[in-house]
Amino acid sequence: MLDDATMAERLYGTPKPTTPQAPVDEATAMAERLYPSTPKPEAKPAEPVSDPAARLFGGPDTEPAQDAPPRPHTDEEMQAILYPEPEKSAPLAEVPPEVQELRDLPERRMFDAQSMLRDVVQELTDEQCEAEGIDPSDARQAAVELREMAADLDLGVLDVRTLRTRVETLRSTPVETITQREAAVDALNREFGSGAKQALRDARALVARDARVARAIEAMGLGDDAETIVMLAKKARSQRVAGKLKNGKR
Repeated sequence: MLDDATMAERLYGTPKPTTPQAPVDEATAMAERLYPSTPKPEAKPAEPVSDPAARLFGGPDTEPAQDAPPRPHTDEEMQAILYPEPEKSAPLAEVPPEVQELRDLPERRMFDAQSMLRDVVQELTDEQCEAEGIDPSDARQAAVELREMAADLDLGVLDVRTLRTRVETLRSTPVETITQREAAVDALNREFGSGAKQALRDARALVARDARVARAIEAMGLGDDAETIVMLAKKARSQRVAGKLKNGKR
């Protein structure tokens, strides 16, 4: 079982009286803007349409293609049809190798983060970008990468909504850090019993796997939140059982 001192030492280290520094990377800054509110997704501009005939048949000097008998699709072609490549993000920072391995797994094509999380991790509108002084293309790229980061943690739609609710709750009704940490100790002990220490180690390994995740969680004010810590501990345990979480000692 975890006591308060052990929890604080393992999860947070020696407490410092200083105020946490503001996030410096774009993913963290975008997390602060995207999670507290749910702006409507920006409508994508229509793509210019060239000559339909040229698209279908080629230029005027191109001879029309002869009809060929249909052939069965190869295994590779069927794989591409059934599980097309997901929308690629433009990483705001280099993706850690262990995380990239997760993104290359076949199931990430089956459960594409962009389609599954688009409604809960939305892009900033042009008006919001203008007010914040952000390039709209950067905002779109940040939203794409944030969806991938959420999928790296196995967060689904309900999980992301829960985190947003926790952000709004803690911002409207702030709770002292020591109170949050005591609540986290109790929550871990209730949920995991004698395995609370390992659950804590797993949660820390999950967050430490990608430094941007840790910064985003802190930027949202959820670093000490009991509900968030237990959620991450459960996700971490699931990933460790599946062989997806490599760090952290038992």
